[in-house]
Amino acid sequence: MLTHHKSTTSMEIHTEEEQTTCEQLLHQHLQDMKEKIQDYEQQLNAKKQTLNDFTSNAEEMIQSYVQAYGIKQLK
Repeated sequence: MLTHHKSTTSMEIHTEEEQTTCEQLLHQHLQDMKEKIQDYEQQLNAKKQTLNDFTSNAEEMIQSYVQAYGIKQLK
């Protein structure tokens, strides 16, 4: 009885090795991109917090000024 085995050529092995290498490179690139996105999100959150603090401080200063000097009509 003859069995039919798929023969593996050196080209197929090379292609499988290339496939594995490409997948590894892709996963590494995706991981790098994920880390960059996380860094950018942290930077964005820090800038948002700074802006919120600035806005809150500016609002408090305006309220203090208006309470102290009132609102005068411009001439």
